[in-house]
Amino acid sequence: VSVGRIPGTAMPPEWAASGAKLGFQLDVKFTDEVASYEMTKERLMLEDDALMCYTETALPPIIDNRGVTHPEKLLSLLAQFRVPRLRLFPKPLMEPTLLSVEPLNNPTFITTNGTQTIDVEGGAYGYYCQMEGLNSSSKQYALRFFLDFPHGAKRNDVELPAERIFFLTSCWLSSSPEDNNELDRARKRKEQFEQEIELTYARLNKIRSQKLASNILGNAIQRAFNLRHVLVLAERQNKLQGQLKEVEREYPLDSLGSVGVIQGPNDVIYAKEGVIAVKRLKGPMSTQEEYCWVGTFAIHKCFGDN
Repeated sequence: VSVGRIPGTAMPPEWAASGAKLGFQLDVKFTDEVASYEMTKERLMLEDDALMCYTETALPPIIDNRGVTHPEKLLSLLAQFRVPRLRLFPKPLMEPTLLSVEPLNNPTFITTNGTQTIDVEGGAYGYYCQMEGLNSSSKQYALRFFLDFPHGAKRNDVELPAERIFFLTSCWLSSSPEDNNELDRARKRKEQFEQEIELTYARLNKIRSQKLASNILGNAIQRAFNLRHVLVLAERQNKLQGQLKEVEREYPLDSLGSVGVIQGPNDVIYAKEGVIAVKRLKGPMSTQEEYCWVGTFAIHKCFGDN
């Protein structure tokens, strides 16, 4: 776990302003036991249809100029872990039953005062299919869980708040030969898109570097001809790049952005990296929930029951 300021966070400007990090290793166990009733009331675990809150970075909107929402854009942003914070509205998200997650160690970190121990208490986890309703054959799931840090932790100006910390990442199912074949086809499509983008880019450069005719009439005709081809090629390049991003978003390919994947037990593939967040109450009578990024985490190893 790496606590610290990341691009797009909605935390106060003074929080972790130095750029320092608070890092520690955390081992957890995802159990088959049903979580306590108190834990099932967390709205982040039960609802979706989140609305973008702009902060420090410019991100593509998920609401167009007609006020129409585009959930597929939201899923793309979530998959890339670039959403600064979320506002939630009622809509079923996770499986009805949340299960318990337990810490297996007491993490430690080093400060000028020596080794510090972090107290961690158990929480809950759940998941939902991110591609549902988007006509996708990919079995991508959002995996969310939380743990309680009753005393928090602090290193210089980086402070892990003494409260509930939420962990968000993605995973994929690969339980049949059909699923593996689909991944192979996705990798081939990705390679094809990359090759076509490179070829389109080369054609654009060739047109732009062409020597123009010496006479005025020929120059004008050539410019008009070149402009038409440039526009067609640029439109094709944008389309190909969009198709490439869609494939990378939906499938756990070897080069899924900068995230990467790791094979887990029971034929589940996990994104290696995710984000951690804290909940803040805003709005009238503090009834509106917002989630602010406070760092990232990376999965290093996965173990089954054995």
